[in-house]
Amino acid sequence: RGFEPSDFVQHSSWDVVELSQRVPNFVESGLGPGKFTLRNGVVYIAALQQIIFNADSAILERVIRDQGRTTQVTLSSQDLTSILDTYVLHWMGGDAFDGRCFHPPGEQSNVCFEVPMKRELMALVRAQVKALDFKRNHGLMNSGRDLLQRTFSFSDAHAIANSITKNFAWFYESDCTQMQETLIKLDTQRTGRISLAKFYAASPFFAESEDYLRAQGVLDSSASSREPVVIIPNYLQAASNCIVATAQYH
Repeated sequence: RGFEPSDFVQHSSWDVVELSQRVPNFVESGLGPGKFTLRNGVVYIAALQQIIFNADSAILERVIRDQGRTTQVTLSSQDLTSILDTYVLHWMGGDAFDGRCFHPPGEQSNVCFEVPMKRELMALVRAQVKALDFKRNHGLMNSGRDLLQRTFSFSDAHAIANSITKNFAWFYESDCTQMQETLIKLDTQRTGRISLAKFYAASPFFAESEDYLRAQGVLDSSASSREPVVIIPNYLQAASNCIVATAQYH
């Protein structure tokens, strides 16, 4: 990872409580003082998955409450899609998302960034809803039950939210690859560094301030040139490029 200061990662109550308290407590109380075996590793991973699953549920419940609903109500396909659209943005942004845009941490917290890849995110939600609908209808066909029943429950919403969490890495990988290729093309000297002027001219998405980049460990001012240079690997792994803003995904 890049050499950015850890305090620039947006912290939410989930990050602090779940990772700093529950996970170490689980290791101490659940695994005991003995050697860490392969079986322990499997149990540990399963526990982490359950913690993340529970965190998804908490965000989803908050979104449903904010829309004036309860977890007991049945949802239409349109209602479910609306809830999941909002869920994805809050899951990605954590406390950095104010319901309209993202605010980066630190000195640029007053800047309002548009939701990245919003159209693609909405398409992902709709694809997940259709996949669940198809799977459920296929089961109804086999059982001979009514196919006209098109309502969804909180459990359905939770299942889709969890699926989005599990599959988000491959979804965002293409955007990361495109960013990397853009910067590497500018590195004609193959040093892993490009001038700050080239960096800003490459894309409107490269908009972080010079002070912010320096604080993140992205700039190298030791070169003999008159302007600092951007260290490409450090920029790609910096906190500002972590589209999911919770520390466990950083």
